[in-house]
Order: sequence, then structure tokens, then C-alpha cells
Amino acid sequence: MKLTDENRPDFFSITTIGERGQVVIPKDARQALKLSPGDKLVVLPSKHGNGILFMKEENIKKLAQEMSERAEQITQKSKLLQEKLNKAN
Repeated sequence: MKLTDENRPDFFSITTIGERGQVVIPKDARQALKLSPGDKLVVLPSKHGNGILFMKEENIKKLAQEMSERAEQITQKSKLLQEKLNKAN
């Protein structure tokens, strides 16, 4: 099942940090998020610094690539606008 805004749960369940700092990701969360043994997860601080977020490494890489491409597009548009403004003066 693919998660959408309509079927995304508010939370999956509660888990406990083990003595070695390990956390078990509940089965329903692993299934819904298509997490498999061996997947690498990036650990990020939450927006307000009061929690952590896990995100698949491959998704972070895709996001970084998309952001880089978008930044390049913005840079190109900015240069074109600057050229037009310089010609207008």
C-alpha cells in the first residue's frame, strides 16, 4: 500500500530504545514505508529539535539531486533576468 495524504496514519506505534541505542521499527511502519533489511536510513533532527526523523538514504540522495537541479534553474533564470534588466537600462 502506497502512503498518501488520505491513508497516512498519524503514527504507527511506540517503540523503545534498547541498551545499545537500537530502535525497532514496527512491522506495519516497515511495510507501509517499504523498508527492508539492509536499507540505510539517514537520521535527522526534527524541525524544532525535539525529536528525530529517519529517511531512506536513497530518498535523501534524490531530494538533494532535485534541489541541486532546481537551484541551477533558479540561477539560470536569475542570470537571464539580470541581463534583461541591464539591457533595459
